[in-house]
Amino acid sequence: MLGKIKNVQLSEIWKDGNLDFTSWLSENLKDIGNAIGLELKFEAKEIPLGPFSVNILARDEKTNKVVVIVNQFDNTDYEHLGKFITYASVLDASAVIWIASSFKDEHKKGLDWLNDHTSDEIGFYGIKIELWQIGNSQPAARFNVISQPNSAVRQARLGQITETRKRRSDKELEANELEKSLDKANAIVKFDLNGKIASVNKLFCDMLEYEPDELIAKDFDILVPSPEMQKNFKDCLEESKKGTSQQKKFKTNTKSGKEKWIEASFLPIFDKEDKLIFILKIADDITEDVNYQKDLEKAKLEAEKALVAKDNFLCNMSHEIRTPLNAIIGFSDLLRKEKLNDTQFEHVDIILSAGENLLRIINDILDLSKIESGNFQLEKKLFSPAKVLKSVCKMQSEKASEKNIRLEEDIDDSVPEMVLGDEYRLTQIIINLVNNAIKFTHEGFVKISASAELQEDAHCLLLIKIQDSGIGIPEDKQQMIFERFTQADTDTTRKFGGTGLGLNIVKLLVNNFNGSLSLESKVGEGSVFSLSIPFKVEHESKEDKQEDISEYKLLQGKILMFEDNPLNQKLGQKIITELGHELVIVSNGVEGVEWLINNNGIDLILMDLQMPRMDGFEATSIIRNELKLKVPIIAMTAHSLSQEKAKCIDYGMNDFLSKPFKLYDLSKKIQTALSGKKSSVGSACELDEQKPDKLYDLKELKMLASGNKEFIYEMFDVFISETPEELMRIQNGIHNNDYKTIYQTCHKLKSSYDVIGYKNVFLLKKIEEMCQNGDSFEDIQTTFKKLKSETADIIEDLTEVLKLNK
Repeated sequence: MLGKIKNVQLSEIWKDGNLDFTSWLSENLKDIGNAIGLELKFEAKEIPLGPFSVNILARDEKTNKVVVIVNQFDNTDYEHLGKFITYASVLDASAVIWIASSFKDEHKKGLDWLNDHTSDEIGFYGIKIELWQIGNSQPAARFNVISQPNSAVRQARLGQITETRKRRSDKELEANELEKSLDKANAIVKFDLNGKIASVNKLFCDMLEYEPDELIAKDFDILVPSPEMQKNFKDCLEESKKGTSQQKKFKTNTKSGKEKWIEASFLPIFDKEDKLIFILKIADDITEDVNYQKDLEKAKLEAEKALVAKDNFLCNMSHEIRTPLNAIIGFSDLLRKEKLNDTQFEHVDIILSAGENLLRIINDILDLSKIESGNFQLEKKLFSPAKVLKSVCKMQSEKASEKNIRLEEDIDDSVPEMVLGDEYRLTQIIINLVNNAIKFTHEGFVKISASAELQEDAHCLLLIKIQDSGIGIPEDKQQMIFERFTQADTDTTRKFGGTGLGLNIVKLLVNNFNGSLSLESKVGEGSVFSLSIPFKVEHESKEDKQEDISEYKLLQGKILMFEDNPLNQKLGQKIITELGHELVIVSNGVEGVEWLINNNGIDLILMDLQMPRMDGFEATSIIRNELKLKVPIIAMTAHSLSQEKAKCIDYGMNDFLSKPFKLYDLSKKIQTALSGKKSSVGSACELDEQKPDKLYDLKELKMLASGNKEFIYEMFDVFISETPEELMRIQNGIHNNDYKTIYQTCHKLKSSYDVIGYKNVFLLKKIEEMCQNGDSFEDIQTTFKKLKSETADIIEDLTEVLKLNK
């Protein structure tokens, strides 16, 4: 039967022995189907089948059954055909198509084998692909069907098979046929019921370098030399005797001593009377896969070590660079306030600008490290998106005016007043984009626009656009600029400065927000960066609950500063004394601890972390655990990694300030710490007058709030409204015997109870452990009742506090 001639270039099929068979097949499948009288649709997919897998590359549209297509361009043998016919039988396929570029004696053997071993249930088609070319015309392909088993012959053979089946059961026949097919395609060993090797095929012997007579009648342990593997192997044989099919991995050795890993499938084989007669093991050599996995694990371990080394390097680099930068920026800022002539002021301004630029580069590198290493989490705090946008405009207005650029803002009324999220990181995104816009705009404008789309469950999409009339970005460079250390032109750094990190950090931060970032730009006309970031909307009360700033007064106190750097000692002396505080400076942890032992009356400690003789962590531990002092401690360090901040809190410090710092930030931290000790402002909710028998302790929440009572009340509202629903979910889980729901809900609730300082949070952990151990639901219910009762008392108490303040 002759198929169509189709004008297609097919030289790529056989070029250098490389073949993209799947792509070629998808383009030519219709013509192949026409040549053999089948309606085929392309379907490329891999189906696992025991220890093997089969590529199903087509489907018969008439029967909707799969069609197995065998690529035999390179190698052809009837053993492959046996395997694929077996697969086709198991998958209930309608046909096997065997494609080759030429047919040899091996094809003839394969066709004869098929005529002996297949039935009408599976159609077989052998197709020869011939390449034709007349003169200089384009080559064409001809599909020539060379074999399609004759139906009459098949019927005759079926009659013979039916005669045979009268003497043997269907199950025994199928088992023998399957065994025969598998024997030609797989490494097989057969065990008797005593665990001795009854037979082995050539593939198995070749795999382990044995001759058959060296294995037959031997115990199974010749195949698995280690005692541990022998035990596992014996267990598999015992389970197989119970009629259970299994699949296990074993380490063995070849006759010459080479290590091999085998994936073995154990199949119990029964006779026609359902009596177990032997156990068949199909073995697959997975040594390369195992070694590859070991290499991956080794590479992973080395990568983790490299990551730790990188983090340590960044910590040290941060400290070593930030420490002198703190003095450079601090003294430059102080000098600018002195009476300087124009030239002196310009010089100081250049020094300050250079220091801040260097600090910005360091922060960019550290941000990249934190995000990539996973040591990065977005905070969830209440903030106003509109205030963020307006503050960015104010911060960047001077930079824009220096270039005679208009900096505009357009905030739509749809933007919520308050949302829950990370204010600092959103600010960082917008600053980076506005900085970028100003940098590449010579005249015209930079505009910040914002709107919002309300969604279900009190959420919204905050839509922000940063538009400029700058130089624009070529279309072929618009994706590239989001990659690290990359800018649109090779001379951009020379012309405009920068490291090429800003937009990469923006992209990573937006991804962490689960938001999207897009760019529209034309060269010479400008660019528009569009952000879409989801936030939870929070509704404020109509009454103005902001605390009156006039209620507070600036507090002065006696401060002990741990600092080993002479420049920073001088800077601290000048700044802190000018703020009206009394200052004592010590050069290391030992000196500071000795001073505290011999002196009294300190209101606040500023603690450097890296010092000679005794670092800040050890000093803090002694102050808290041995001296039992409760004086507030603020860590002042050149480290800025998030894990460093968490470590400070764990050691008993109250707050954290990164060097270099702004004068305003230092003053605010000091006032917050001193107000906690000498607060002159009363509190209607009596947050500072908790009784010892309370079930909760608000100390951590107050520290987190930094004096913002509205934040504390907001946390109360969230706990009161959401916790009962979660407790009901646990109750339903107990009722439905659902360990997973109970465990997941308890795990989720721990952070809520931690926020309000629940003293018996161990109850949640206990329920988690009971779920993992599979304890009885009656026991879980007992513990849950205590949790539920105490939670009701806490909610009642917090509700009363809120009533007093509304």
